[in-house]
Amino acid sequence: MDSHITSGGPPPRPIPTVGAARHIAQQLYRIAQRAGQQASPSVASTTNPKGVANKIKIVCISDTHNYKPELPNGDLLLHGGDLTENGTFRELQAQLDWLKSLPHKHKVVIGGNHDDLLDTDFITAHPEKEMGSYDKTPGRTKADLDWGDIVYLQSSVTTLQIEAGSDEKEVPQTRSLKIYGNPGTVRCGPFGFSIEPEVAKYYWEDRIPADTDIVLCHSPPRYHLDNGYGCSSLLEEIWRVRPPLMVFGHAHADHGEGIMKFDAVQYWYEKVMTSGSWASLAMLTIHVILSRARGLFASRRPLPRGQATHLVNAAMKSGNTWFNVIEVDF
Repeated sequence: MDSHITSGGPPPRPIPTVGAARHIAQQLYRIAQRAGQQASPSVASTTNPKGVANKIKIVCISDTHNYKPELPNGDLLLHGGDLTENGTFRELQAQLDWLKSLPHKHKVVIGGNHDDLLDTDFITAHPEKEMGSYDKTPGRTKADLDWGDIVYLQSSVTTLQIEAGSDEKEVPQTRSLKIYGNPGTVRCGPFGFSIEPEVAKYYWEDRIPADTDIVLCHSPPRYHLDNGYGCSSLLEEIWRVRPPLMVFGHAHADHGEGIMKFDAVQYWYEKVMTSGSWASLAMLTIHVILSRARGLFASRRPLPRGQATHLVNAAMKSGNTWFNVIEVDF
């Protein structure tokens, strides 16, 4: 997979307040990321196990919060949740109408913690949210939303047949992509799709099908583009499934992308971030040095499926800063 941002890039990411060992680990991990940034997961999918296929252009967005940014065209549009600010029917339908108007042939959407109306359990517990304090029109519920050609996922899976090969030099090829979507995030307030911290410890266990090509979540995995909001059990699940691509949002300030390799650098980085151990930091340092040395002679060909996941935090804004759209050639 190759990817690019339409223009410019996000501002420098602020470093969270962490212990000294964790701070050093973050710097070492970024060095390792830069060393391997040209390598990316294979485009292997359900119908292309060897990863030899025409590429699909995927446009990734999340956390639009009622905003309707100008988007590049593509084969597949993914929205990682928080379409709205207050989760009312009016806000949701306005976002859906905007998404329906876009030219992308395939569109897959999940909710986020701000999209209250989409969470039936939350609405049952908070009936005043069904209309919302900003939408006084009665009788408008989740069932009344007009989704049009949009595929909505809520702890569910869809398999899309996508024709790839718009380039005149390529013979059109139908590819099958299996996408799993889940809106859940660890509770951070009185919002929809909240997972209680005690439940979050095991919530993601064996939840994602093993043959998933793309994971679309609102929550980030812990320690990866998460600004402290990620979920540890989701990280463990990504280690188990190892999908080629994961798209998420929620942690606005950590907009961006990276390659999560399932190797010794990854293992020891997460060990340090979990424990703050200086012994683990020493092991991480050794493996980063070895990784850099191997990188001098390594091939730049795509990594085989199962060796890495391309992570995309597609959040569109942080405070008053709007980010550029991330596109992935899959």
